[in-house]
Amino acid sequence: MYIYKMMINNNYRIFNCDSLEFIKTMRTNSVDFIFTDPPYNLNKYSTGNIKFKYRSDINNDIADWDRNFDPKDYQKEFLRILKPNGNIFVFTSPNTIG
Repeated sequence: MYIYKMMINNNYRIFNCDSLEFIKTMRTNSVDFIFTDPPYNLNKYSTGNIKFKYRSDINNDIADWDRNFDPKDYQKEFLRILKPNGNIFVFTSPNTIG
């Protein structure tokens, strides 16, 4: 694993690393807002390719890096780092958007 850190300005930084391991290093109650878009092909939830009449199909194959991803692994850490009045916004797959 490697960590890539880039300063955007004095207030913001971008990190390229294992997100769960990075989150574990963050202070409790230190985040106002979590905005995340986890992989859509969440192993056991994948329903195969999504077919449309009006456009080409969406390839919904599961990538190797996605096979062991479980969103529940993040829940405890997200709740720990989130401030008491903070918010979490999670995108979901087209299958579960409703």
